[in-house]
Amino acid sequence: MGRIRSYQLSLVVGLPCVAVFAAMSTVNAGPEQHNPSPLGDLALNSVSVAPASTSAWAVGNSISDGVSGSILHLTSGRWKPVAYTSETGQVHLNGVAAASAHAVWAVGDVQGATSTSALLLHSTGGAFGPASLPGTAAGTTLVDVAASSATNAWAVGNDNASGLVPVAYHLLRGKWTAASLPHLPAEYQLESVTTSGPTNTWILAPGPANGQAALLHWNGKKWSRSTLTVMPKTGDAIAIATAGSGSTWVVGFTQTSPTKSFSSHWNGKRWSVVAVPGAATELLDVATAGTTAVAAGNGKSGPVALRFSKGKWRAERTDSRGHDAQLHGVGVSSKLAVAVGSDLSGGQFMPLIDIRSGGHWKRSAA
Repeated sequence: MGRIRSYQLSLVVGLPCVAVFAAMSTVNAGPEQHNPSPLGDLALNSVSVAPASTSAWAVGNSISDGVSGSILHLTSGRWKPVAYTSETGQVHLNGVAAASAHAVWAVGDVQGATSTSALLLHSTGGAFGPASLPGTAAGTTLVDVAASSATNAWAVGNDNASGLVPVAYHLLRGKWTAASLPHLPAEYQLESVTTSGPTNTWILAPGPANGQAALLHWNGKKWSRSTLTVMPKTGDAIAIATAGSGSTWVVGFTQTSPTKSFSSHWNGKRWSVVAVPGAATELLDVATAGTTAVAAGNGKSGPVALRFSKGKWRAERTDSRGHDAQLHGVGVSSKLAVAVGSDLSGGQFMPLIDIRSGGHWKRSAA
């Protein structure tokens, strides 16, 4: 599953996030229907492909009038906008997870004049509607969501009003509940979540300084906390993806100049460094499906897609080129891989979608 963080949003928009959020002045005042709209001026943040299928969902934000969230659905080979309902306000969508074609969640927040509220949307195959979360505080933003089935899903984020307090929610027996996480030092933010089932969930929490990343693992009964030590001292861990208890990936990039990507792999016993081709300077997402792993980000010449094959990452050519095109998220199933982002080459942000099918990446029209 793909994700886009606050600093990536400011990069896409070209403004500091505080300036973007300060410009939002809509007050939350009850439910509002968001109908499908033209797909111009849209940067896609995250994508998820339903297991063993060619059906995918992508989320992103148009930025011409602040931030307005959009959801796209790939079905029968075509991308279609999907309607959703949320509280009134400026909607910002960060992540999406499809456990199946009938169990899909999207997360983000709703910006009001004086506060921010967490947003969790759910679809059983059609339009998305709000899902109930217990006691979310004003100022909470959900940054990522993961799901392995219709009855096992996780959403994570941070309570920005209380000083970046991590928050996590678990769908258990049909009801979302607040998870009691292990203590994290101040300024650690939840960044990414992944799950392969009720007994294997990981949360990635980068620290206040580069080279520091905490890993939280749920085995179905209790949490454990560890530190990801097999990463560069200047590295910023961005995304995590698990295929099961014996295979989990973390990717990111260094904050040096020039930047350089890195990846770390968990084999069920220990973490190790796995080299990344030099073409990838900023890996922003990773996704797994069985023994397949793909990663996406950006390089010196534009977007970069990687596929793990025969024990090593291999760079694969995509149809997207140039510094005005950027990949932010990637999703994969046993039948399809999709990478999403944005393209400014025409002077306006447009959704960027590359699909890998039949061994080749090809640009897809949104």
